[in-house]
Amino acid sequence: MPETRLERLDERLLDELLLTAVDDADPAEVMPSVEGPPGWTPQRRDAFLTFHRARALATPPVETVYAVVVDGRVCGAARLEPPPGPGATVEAGIWLGRSCRGRGVGGRALQLLAAQARGAGAVGLVAVTTAGNAGALGALRQVGASLSPAHAPGTPVPEPAARVDARLDLS
Repeated sequence: MPETRLERLDERLLDELLLTAVDDADPAEVMPSVEGPPGWTPQRRDAFLTFHRARALATPPVETVYAVVVDGRVCGAARLEPPPGPGATVEAGIWLGRSCRGRGVGGRALQLLAAQARGAGAVGLVAVTTAGNAGALGALRQVGASLSPAHAPGTPVPEPAARVDARLDLS
């Protein structure tokens, strides 16, 4: 398994994160939608930077964002919203560049993210994904999250776009 760590987002890492997003992800996978032609237009690049500066690098921050660093290279981002604190339940989110998917990085990043939240006193972690996101579902199961709706053997398989809510007790 590759060496995976989380580094708190700062301006230097934000520039690296943008380069990773442009080289290895679709804009729709990593940021809110922006009007205009598809792809990483100059407007989308600016919007990506503005989004993170307004949320993760703001004072006070709206969310805590970490660069997911794999074998010394930024390959995605992980976030907790709101920033974790005593008694809080936080929402987790992770995106990875295509070249880092399918290698166990998402599961390891989620373990590290849950540890960050727990270390700051959070008592719960929630996440939202879709039934078709096998990587996210596997990572959530790996850390012991309960999934709703849970797909039990012998029951109809939900549509790939169907929403799945996850909850992990951190206490």
